[in-house]
Amino acid sequence: AHVAETPIGDDLLRGVSGGERKRVTVGEMKVTPGIINCEDEISTGLDSAVTIDIMKTNAKLSRHMNKNLIISLLQPPPDALQEASEVLLLSEGKLIYHAPLERLEPYFESLGFFRPPNVGISDYMVDLCTPDAAMYFKGSPTPSSHALSMSWYESELFKDYIKPRLEDREAD
Repeated sequence: AHVAETPIGDDLLRGVSGGERKRVTVGEMKVTPGIINCEDEISTGLDSAVTIDIMKTNAKLSRHMNKNLIISLLQPPPDALQEASEVLLLSEGKLIYHAPLERLEPYFESLGFFRPPNVGISDYMVDLCTPDAAMYFKGSPTPSSHALSMSWYESELFKDYIKPRLEDREAD
């Protein structure tokens, strides 16, 4: 409300802050007629509270407007992740997981990866996509991103959760 009458601004006119400008851009994207919105690193430069608010608003809007949102977040706060219906992890460009957040840990534990209690879920997910995944693996050698991707496509979770949805789309 305190910036309601402030112009957005440009190179010549100061206008609103960078964070406020980012929120305006996100708002503009929300009212587009498309059924899919892609948002890249929407949390960069914003504090955790604003990121969580944006994720909550995204979740409500996507349900209300029947839109799919694909959002990339760089080390999101755990509360922001709770608003996501699914999590998708890529490692070296290969899909290693795509399912609900609550199924992530059991899935990776089945592969031999264990998150210590002092590591947040956000950091754990980021590390799984990098060579740092080795510190969570109980075995040797640590599987490559290719091996993790192959494990995903062969997993029961993929077969039970993702594959039927893909088959439904092909039938349409």
